[in-house]
Amino acid sequence: MPDKEAITVPVAAANMLEARTPHQHDAPHGGALIVIGDHAGHLEFVLDGASGTLTMYVLDGEAENAVPLGSIGLAMQIAAPGKGPIMVQLKPVANVLTGETEASSSQYSAQSGDLEGVTEFSGVLPELAFRGMELDNVAVTYPGTGE
Repeated sequence: MPDKEAITVPVAAANMLEARTPHQHDAPHGGALIVIGDHAGHLEFVLDGASGTLTMYVLDGEAENAVPLGSIGLAMQIAAPGKGPIMVQLKPVANVLTGETEASSSQYSAQSGDLEGVTEFSGVLPELAFRGMELDNVAVTYPGTGE
């Protein structure tokens, strides 16, 4: 039986291969991830179509850690198949376990009868302040195509 030669990949070639690998993150709550800025952070949207509840989680650039915002609420415009325009107000969710309050939360939620039965939508957050950045018209697609 002949000996097999080890194949050595030059470091430069290995680095080029790594650079071509897509930068991918998993949504920690099983929702749709939206990139903020140049991977400065992420928004994760989770829709419960049975109750018409939409939840948004604000996450860091690696989509691993919560990033509280100091917002009292975020308006969102939504378009869903078979529905007229839907406006929701995402309100901060306090969490005793994490210490987040309505004045500083990484979780925002809205419930609307117009979202009941919805399984997909596109939407826009007209304004979002995130880590010193003022973002306009942040586009959201649910369930999304992956990040």
